[in-house]
Amino acid sequence: MVHATPLFLERRQVVEGNKLLDEACKTYNIPAEYVFSHRVYPETDEVCILTSGGKKFRHKKGEPARFELTHAEITGALPEDEKGTVWHKKLNQRVSLGGLGRLF
Repeated sequence: MVHATPLFLERRQVVEGNKLLDEACKTYNIPAEYVFSHRVYPETDEVCILTSGGKKFRHKKGEPARFELTHAEITGALPEDEKGTVWHKKLNQRVSLGGLGRLF
């Protein structure tokens, strides 16, 4: 028989989940405003995080960082080169940020 998760979590589980999220953000150097979504699994002491940049990963309690996130993976900001241009997938070429607004 499959057990459904309860709709209302106990206050203790919510507080522990927030502590686990804070630990994961400190481990991976993610500011709280760039966490798009998260889900806490209290049975396994694990949290699944989705950043604003679209990177999804899991973190277990007390575990060190398994990889380093780039600025683009955390914030979702377009990577720039020294000329101030970015790669545009649809046009398959580099365009300046000023020119990007004129195209659409």
